[in-house]
Amino acid sequence: MSQEKNPLGTGKIGRLLFQFALPSIVAMLVSSLYNIVDQIFIGQGMGYLGNGATTVAFPFTTIGLALGLLFGVGSASCYSLYLGQGHQDDAAKTAGTGLTVMSFAGLVYMILGELFMSQLLPAFGATPENYQYSLEYSRIILIGMPFLIASNGISQLCRADGSPGYSMMCMVVGAIINCILDPLFIFGFGWGMFGAAFATIIGQIITFIVALFYLPHFKQIHLTRHDFKIYPKYIRRICQLGAAASLNQAAILVVQIVLNNLLKHYGSLSIYGSNIPIAASGVAFKLNGI
Repeated sequence: MSQEKNPLGTGKIGRLLFQFALPSIVAMLVSSLYNIVDQIFIGQGMGYLGNGATTVAFPFTTIGLALGLLFGVGSASCYSLYLGQGHQDDAAKTAGTGLTVMSFAGLVYMILGELFMSQLLPAFGATPENYQYSLEYSRIILIGMPFLIASNGISQLCRADGSPGYSMMCMVVGAIINCILDPLFIFGFGWGMFGAAFATIIGQIITFIVALFYLPHFKQIHLTRHDFKIYPKYIRRICQLGAAASLNQAAILVVQIVLNNLLKHYGSLSIYGSNIPIAASGVAFKLNGI
């Protein structure tokens, strides 16, 4: 199989910076916009209790992102290093091993999250007022975690393979789908929190499917079924290289949980001159840009 020359090893730094940074910035902006739009629709449909519930549930997503970055950034970094050394076979096994571990981690995380949901929600800051909303939303959101983790990992590998535009497209397509389905499910079908969560996981599944189409079209390697075995050698290196990005998300998780619980015990928040119960903590986070 003929392989394209990797631009990361031959291109000019200035051009590469523009070529790879711009799609990443666009993807992050679209992702942020879709979170804002999500909160607007939920707030309009379910009020401050709905917004508070999504904030309580957000640590589940943060944990998923931490796992996605651990294996995604780790796989992509290891993949790039092997390509730079001219070891295509090791690069292919790294990508395959990473994808297998991502899939397994996503399924295990989903199952554990569902099993310990009733213990985790109060720890994440749920109150008696928003607990039912949080439960309804989180049960659906967790179903999308395997897709979130895997698509995040594949997106990182696409970028390392020299396709930052494709990586961006994966994120943008899912965000657009979610923004379209949110008002349809919440207001059109009257599905409330279930509809908001369902729109989110459909967006994540679409992102995963689009990302999956890239696997047979890697520019630098050719993946075979033998590459998808779990090789301890590569798992160890993947975890070493992905740990920093994952720990950053873990720190964000701690901040989210601490702030949720501080606000829960604070009593009430005064927003725009009116007292709003602490169940509206999600609104407070958004207004303060946290």
